[in-house]
Amino acid sequence: MENKYFIDKICDIVIKDNTVILSNRLTGKWIKIPIECYEAIKYSLETSTPVNKAIEVFEDEEDQQYFKSVLNCLDNIGLLNADQTYEFEIDFIPKVVFSITNRCNLSCEYCCVDADNYLKKRRYFINQ
Repeated sequence: MENKYFIDKICDIVIKDNTVILSNRLTGKWIKIPIECYEAIKYSLETSTPVNKAIEVFEDEEDQQYFKSVLNCLDNIGLLNADQTYEFEIDFIPKVVFSITNRCNLSCEYCCVDADNYLKKRRYFINQ
């Protein structure tokens, strides 16, 4: 694998217990990895080294092979780049999330709960 850098600018990170979910904000693709792999990725970010060089933090050969497979998955979902300075411009909304719940308080600014079904007549007064 050629030198690749982790693109943290387009990555959402969720950490729970010993598991980390990394997702690409632009595509919605994601991967779930152990915290140890994420620590190696974080190390590469902090030291500005290619993420594939972070494999050296793993002593066991089996762990190194697993980390290589994680890097391949990260590359497939678009979170690795050959250039350390990754620039992008968003000219669209990549995703919209609606959370439908049973706990609606009907008080959003745009809520139409008070809307009438009929046309209201307006009276205009002219001052003379």
